[in-house]
Amino acid sequence: MRILKISLLLAALTLADLALSESETRLSVSAAAATATVAELPAGRRPVALPELVYKFVIEFECAAPMQAESISISVADSQRTLRTSEIAGLATISSNISVPREQLSPLVLDGFCQVADIDMAPLTELAVADAFTAHVSLLCAGEGQQSIHYAARTLGLNLQCVLPKEDAAGIDQGVSAPPTER
Repeated sequence: MRILKISLLLAALTLADLALSESETRLSVSAAAATATVAELPAGRRPVALPELVYKFVIEFECAAPMQAESISISVADSQRTLRTSEIAGLATISSNISVPREQLSPLVLDGFCQVADIDMAPLTELAVADAFTAHVSLLCAGEGQQSIHYAARTLGLNLQCVLPKEDAAGIDQGVSAPPTER
C-alpha cells in the first residue's frame, strides 16, 4: 500500500511539473549585426565615429497561462521601440528593426582599421566587432489582475567596411575620401 501511495505521489508531481513547464514565460532574442561604412582615416590611433545603425531583431515570446503578452520593448542606447498588443497579439515570434542615431553611439577605438597605410601594407578594410553594443528587451505579460515583466539582454555585433580612395593603373590616387563621420 505504501508503494502505491509513493507511486501516486510521484505521478502527481510529474504531472504538476509538466503543467508548470508548459506555462512558463519564455523570451528569446536574436539580432543581426549592423553594417557601417567608414571613410579612410589618417594614420595613428583614432576613434571611429559611427553613422546611424539599424539592427534587426527576431524575438520569440510566450507568457505563462493565463496571462497574455501586452507589449514588448526594445532599447539600444537611448533609442526605444515598443510593440503594443495590437502588433503582437496571437504571435509567438516577431521581427522588428530599431534605428540608433549616430549621436547616441560612442566612437570605437580601433587600431589600424581604415587608416592610411605604409606603401607596402594595405589597410584593414573589413572588421567584425562581436560585442559593440547591448540591446535590452522586455516582455510585459498581463491577465487576471496580474502583471509580470520579463527581461533579456543581447550583445549586438557590428560589421565595419572601409571606403578607400580609388587608384588608377599608374598607382596615382584618383579618388576623394570623405572625412570621417563626426559625432
